[in-house]
Amino acid sequence: MWTSCRLGPDQLQAKLEAGLLVVRVKDTTLTVEAVCHSAADLQVLREVAGFCVECQLNGGPLKWLNLSNELIGNLPPNGRLVTVIDAARINSQFARLVVRGDNLEAFASKGLHFRLGIPPRRQPPVWPYISNAGRTVWPDGEDKLHTPAYTTVDMDSDEGWLAFDIYLHGNGTTCDWAEGLLRGTETRRTVYLSGPGGGWFPVADKIILAGDETALPAIGRILENRQSYAQTRTYIELRNADVIAELKPTLPQDVELLDRSKGEAAASIFQSLKPEDIEGTFLWFGGEKSEATRLRSLVRNVWDLPKKQHYIGAYWTNTAMG
Repeated sequence: MWTSCRLGPDQLQAKLEAGLLVVRVKDTTLTVEAVCHSAADLQVLREVAGFCVECQLNGGPLKWLNLSNELIGNLPPNGRLVTVIDAARINSQFARLVVRGDNLEAFASKGLHFRLGIPPRRQPPVWPYISNAGRTVWPDGEDKLHTPAYTTVDMDSDEGWLAFDIYLHGNGTTCDWAEGLLRGTETRRTVYLSGPGGGWFPVADKIILAGDETALPAIGRILENRQSYAQTRTYIELRNADVIAELKPTLPQDVELLDRSKGEAAASIFQSLKPEDIEGTFLWFGGEKSEATRLRSLVRNVWDLPKKQHYIGAYWTNTAMG
């Protein structure tokens, strides 16, 4: 989240992807100034500052001087309601959904990822809203939204639509919802969409990409931008030889496909790297949570790589691992 941080005797300056937070302390008064370029970014900064003060410092809610009454009780500026206008299978592994909505311009220039908010069945949906303290209040209990993260694979802000791919692994809320949309039996076509987030394309001369099926949409977006990199190495872990045979014709020829049924794993690619492989190279991984945790420890604690040189994303959790 933090890209840089500077500490002074009476103030803290923290630079984030969304903008700048300046925290000042005088006597017993704490003030926070947020500097950014859009209402959506301002909401992200409010959330970060509010969380730090309320949850980390055990303070009371912040009082934002420029928080308009029109904002309170309504959808957050970094969120919007969208409607599914198309659902189709790409192959046996993925479905592509297209949603239509307003306020999608930012997805064309920053943040590869976003979060869906899928409402529960059998009751009217309840959507997030802004509190008097400027924080997003999410529905809970029976109204709780399912909030998976996905990657934008195509969009047109002028036309007002955005497309993303869902890996149809057959388990969980999102797959059930997507399968219903494919069959035409799903009535929950209006969902919440927040973002964009998760960073833009990596900046580097060389890049190594590795991930499993869940990372395919993000890896695909980055490979579309491969002219920005002098050298790209890509490894994708798939379930078995049948899936490899199906997807191989759809991927660039220089992508190396790994067979999970034979014990081949995307995470092991990073674990086998030598110091000369890492120098000047951006490392990108997307996959199972426990694998991502191990890789974060490796790149941060063993290799001591700066944040600007790596991205390690946990895209799903293997609950069987405990």
